[in-house]
Amino acid sequence: IALNQEIAVGRTFNILYFAANQTKPFQARDGSNLVDEVSCSAITRYLNTLVKLGMLEKVTPHKYQRTALAKRMMNVEGEGK
Repeated sequence: IALNQEIAVGRTFNILYFAANQTKPFQARDGSNLVDEVSCSAITRYLNTLVKLGMLEKVTPHKYQRTALAKRMMNVEGEGK
Protein backbone atom coordinates (compact mmCIF):
# COMPACT_ATOMS: atom_id res chain seq x y z
CA ILE A 1 0.00 0.00 0.00
CA ALA A 2 2.81 2.44 0.83
CA LEU A 3 4.30 2.05 -2.67
CA ASN A 4 0.94 2.77 -4.29
CA GLN A 5 0.57 5.90 -2.16
CA GLU A 6 4.08 7.00 -3.09
CA ILE A 7 3.27 6.54 -6.78
CA ALA A 8 0.00 8.49 -6.41
CA VAL A 9 1.73 11.38 -4.64
CA GLY A 10 4.44 11.47 -7.30
CA ARG A 11 1.84 11.59 -10.06
CA THR A 12 -0.03 14.34 -8.24
CA PHE A 13 3.12 16.45 -7.92
CA ASN A 14 3.93 15.96 -11.61
CA ILE A 15 0.44 17.07 -12.58
CA LEU A 16 0.53 20.02 -10.15
CA TYR A 17 3.92 21.13 -11.49
CA PHE A 18 2.57 20.96 -15.04
CA ALA A 19 -0.58 22.85 -14.07
CA ALA A 20 1.26 25.55 -12.13
CA ASN A 21 3.35 26.32 -15.21
CA GLN A 22 0.39 26.68 -17.57
CA THR A 23 -0.56 30.27 -18.32
CA LYS A 24 -3.79 29.31 -20.12
CA PRO A 25 -6.58 26.93 -19.14
CA PHE A 26 -5.81 23.32 -20.04
CA GLN A 27 -7.56 19.97 -20.31
CA ALA A 28 -6.71 16.61 -18.78
CA ARG A 29 -5.40 15.33 -22.09
CA ASP A 30 -2.85 18.18 -22.20
CA GLY A 31 -1.12 16.70 -19.17
CA SER A 32 -1.59 13.04 -20.04
CA ASN A 33 1.93 12.69 -21.45
CA LEU A 34 3.35 13.56 -18.02
CA VAL A 35 2.28 10.38 -16.30
CA ASP A 36 3.03 7.03 -17.88
CA GLU A 37 0.37 4.36 -18.01
CA VAL A 38 -2.38 6.57 -16.63
CA SER A 39 -5.64 7.10 -18.51
CA CYS A 40 -7.10 10.50 -19.24
CA SER A 41 -9.95 9.72 -16.83
CA ALA A 42 -7.41 9.05 -14.06
CA ILE A 43 -5.70 12.38 -14.83
CA THR A 44 -9.12 14.01 -14.51
CA ARG A 45 -9.52 12.46 -11.05
CA TYR A 46 -6.14 13.85 -10.00
CA LEU A 47 -7.11 17.28 -11.36
CA ASN A 48 -10.41 17.22 -9.50
CA THR A 49 -8.57 16.34 -6.29
CA LEU A 50 -6.32 19.37 -6.86
CA VAL A 51 -9.46 21.49 -7.36
CA LYS A 52 -10.77 20.31 -3.98
CA LEU A 53 -7.43 21.24 -2.40
CA GLY A 54 -7.59 24.75 -3.87
CA MET A 55 -4.61 24.27 -6.19
CA LEU A 56 -6.66 24.43 -9.39
CA GLU A 57 -9.98 25.79 -10.43
CA LYS A 58 -12.37 24.63 -13.13
CA VAL A 59 -13.06 27.29 -15.73
CA THR A 60 -15.29 25.07 -17.89
CA PRO A 61 -16.54 21.52 -17.39
CA HIS A 62 -13.34 20.21 -19.01
CA LYS A 63 -10.76 22.97 -18.51
CA TYR A 64 -8.70 23.85 -15.47
CA GLN A 65 -6.36 26.64 -14.48
CA ARG A 66 -3.84 27.16 -11.74
CA THR A 67 -4.53 29.19 -8.64
CA ALA A 68 -2.20 31.52 -6.80
CA LEU A 69 -1.77 28.78 -4.20
CA ALA A 70 -0.48 26.36 -6.86
CA LYS A 71 1.97 28.98 -8.11
CA ARG A 72 3.27 29.58 -4.59
CA MET A 73 3.52 25.86 -3.81
CA MET A 74 5.44 25.16 -7.01
CA ASN A 75 7.45 28.41 -6.83
CA VAL A 76 6.22 29.66 -10.20
CA GLU A 77 6.44 33.28 -11.20
CA GLY A 78 4.37 35.02 -13.85
CA GLU A 79 1.08 36.58 -14.69
CA GLY A 80 -2.34 35.08 -14.50
CA LYS A 81 -4.16 33.35 -11.72
